[in-house]
Amino acid sequence: MNVIFIVNEHAGGGKAAAMWSKLKKELTIQYTEHCTQYAGHAIDIARSYTKRSVTEEDSRYLIVAVGGDGTVHEVIEGVAGSEHIIVGAMKAGSGNDFARGYTVFSTIEQLELYVEQETLAYTTNDLGQLQWADQKSSFVNNTGVGFDAYVVQLVNRSKLKKLLNTIKLGKLAYLIFTVWALFTYKRFSARIYNEGKILEFRDVWFIAVCNQPYFGGGMKISPRSSTSDQKLELTVVHQLSRIKLLTVFLTVFWGKHERFKEVSLLQGHEFELELQADVAAHVDGESLGRIPAQQRITCRLDERKWKLADLSQRSRTS
Repeated sequence: MNVIFIVNEHAGGGKAAAMWSKLKKELTIQYTEHCTQYAGHAIDIARSYTKRSVTEEDSRYLIVAVGGDGTVHEVIEGVAGSEHIIVGAMKAGSGNDFARGYTVFSTIEQLELYVEQETLAYTTNDLGQLQWADQKSSFVNNTGVGFDAYVVQLVNRSKLKKLLNTIKLGKLAYLIFTVWALFTYKRFSARIYNEGKILEFRDVWFIAVCNQPYFGGGMKISPRSSTSDQKLELTVVHQLSRIKLLTVFLTVFWGKHERFKEVSLLQGHEFELELQADVAAHVDGESLGRIPAQQRITCRLDERKWKLADLSQRSRTS
């Protein structure tokens, strides 16, 4: 088994760089190290190993992402569909929602014990896909349009996030800007097409399509989501006053927001969204900018799957 580390040293405001420096001193197994240099670099690196795995005799790889949700997203995008690559992760970001919904390595000892197993257990997981016009992007955790994406834009542009990361309180940035956005965000109308039905929503705060429960630094927005059930869950929050939305966000950390009549939940393999205004969008916490009004957006299950290291040793083995 070839062990590859892909490290985003900028993740978590430099937290990943400090973590990696420490981890390297603890490693006793052979490994290859790559540090990302630009946005999308982890995709390129992971994809190069995907190509190698097809042609090389010793073609099995464990690729470990050291960084935040964006780093893991890129690694999985690069290996999705590969039969010979297992993904692992060590959390070093600010939101770390991937680590809440999936299994990650907590220590080097845990990782090395896993690698030493005669057969490596893994889980096979779903991947989502967002598409509009000629643009396409995969998502591992979730994708969203509206208020949540607007908050992502505010957080990622803010110097406050970097400051909070230095004192290990980076996830508070999401909460702070969520409250700020409550008083500045403009709602929109949307039409959702699902399994032959057309659903109309007015005064929409946001629409989230999820593959696992968590987003925004620990908010349990989609409690029913499973990473391997071959389904996606869509959540629409609409026709809420600003004060009541704050109440909803206070309950979302425990997944109790479902009880509100203004929270609508759908489940399926594919959703089409038609927005009546230019709306901010994101995938896995990374901003996509704004999607133009009247643009038809499709959220569906990707045909590709990806493998995640399973530390329970009870799942299917390679």
